Amino acid sequence: MLWFAGMVRWIHLFAAVVWVGGLFFYAMVLRPSLAEIDPGNARRLSQIASMRFRAIGIACLILLLLSGLWLTSQIFAGVSIQDAFFSTPYRRILWIKVALGIVSICMGTWVGFVLAPRLVAALEARDEAQARSTGRLITVLTIAGFVLGVAITVCVAVMRVFS
Repeated sequence: MLWFAGMVRWIHLFAAVVWVGGLFFYAMVLRPSLAEIDPGNARRLSQIASMRFRAIGIACLILLLLSGLWLTSQIFAGVSIQDAFFSTPYRRILWIKVALGIVSICMGTWVGFVLAPRLVAALEARDEAQARSTGRLITVLTIAGFVLGVAITVCVAVMRVFS
């Protein structure tokens, strides 16, 4: 069973690195670079990159959710609700991490399943105003997702102090 726990931890960490790294690249490298190329090519590149990252991002979100639920269940096995929330600094920080993770997963789901298809539809319909506003919202949520990823990483570092 120890090997399984190690594998789940590795999957959780790998998915988090890919997710946060992808958000960083998308928000800080790709999106600003699109402003420097022909608008038609930028639109097409954005669409291709968004759809590829969407597939990777959804896979990472699923892996993070499933592995995170399993890891959390192992930490709180046989513990009452009150003890689970308040018994140690480690557990209080863990719940902050879980809450930030839930917000991040919700934002990623909204971008992946609502905003990305809306952006593609706007681009295909040549609705520049809708494409621009949806693209800006995706950029803002991508940056927010990256910030949440950094906050979650800080929580993990602080949890290590208390473990």
